[in-house]
Amino acid sequence: MHSNTPKGLEYTLRNCWDRTAPKYGQAGPPIFSISAQRLLELLSLEPGDRLLDVACGTGAVAIPAAKQVGPFGQVTATDYSPRMVAEAEKEANKRGLSNITCACMEAQNLKFPDNSFDALTCGFALFFFPDMRRTLAEMRRVLVPGGKVGLSLWAKGAIVPQWPILGETIKEYGLRPVVPNPIAWRPKDIEALLTSAGFSDIEIVEERYDLPSREASEVWEFTLSVGPIEVMLEQLPKNKRQEFIDAFLSRIQELATPEGIPANFRVLYIVAKARTDR
Repeated sequence: MHSNTPKGLEYTLRNCWDRTAPKYGQAGPPIFSISAQRLLELLSLEPGDRLLDVACGTGAVAIPAAKQVGPFGQVTATDYSPRMVAEAEKEANKRGLSNITCACMEAQNLKFPDNSFDALTCGFALFFFPDMRRTLAEMRRVLVPGGKVGLSLWAKGAIVPQWPILGETIKEYGLRPVVPNPIAWRPKDIEALLTSAGFSDIEIVEERYDLPSREASEVWEFTLSVGPIEVMLEQLPKNKRQEFIDAFLSRIQELATPEGIPANFRVLYIVAKARTDR
């Protein structure tokens, strides 16, 4: 995954994402497709642009981006999970997109020359990189001067009230988080990080989406599919794992209404430019 991630955890996390790949983004509300479209709208790609999508997952951003840049543009989608890359490639082929290339690659060691891309995207992944500043500096390196970066991150609260309940349950069972950095961000923190990595003209937009789930089990399926919660649960004996799941589901079920299980998704969109000075 990353050079400063312990090797055992690196292997486990990579396997977690490989296992998740076939169902990634398919459970629960379609937040990834919604946020991908919005991120691209804010990024304002132009026909002919060369875009790099880092931590592409199964292609939520890369696929619609390939349509935006058109036949004379090019999208390169990278992820450190081979299965995620394979799923993204399969989806691109299914849609007949010939202007997208998928590659397995680490985010903080991008195998491209300086100034290779006009734009770069990274959706809901920055918090997975242990050395975020190094990763952003690497993104800055492969962008042309003045090139644009577009990020999506969880805002404070992330998914309310579901994830605060998840956080409380994790704390109650004494589990150690496996995500290196805070998932939910304050705008001033991400602005400072981007500035230190060589970006300017930073614009941050927070948007919220009410996207209920049909039932508690769907909430759990979504939770499993979007993060390394399975890796965290491996810290518990098997009987305690099921106890954890039952406790979380019980609390989620208490939220049920005739319209489903409520969830307010809070997303930060960030667009910035690579500074023209090195």
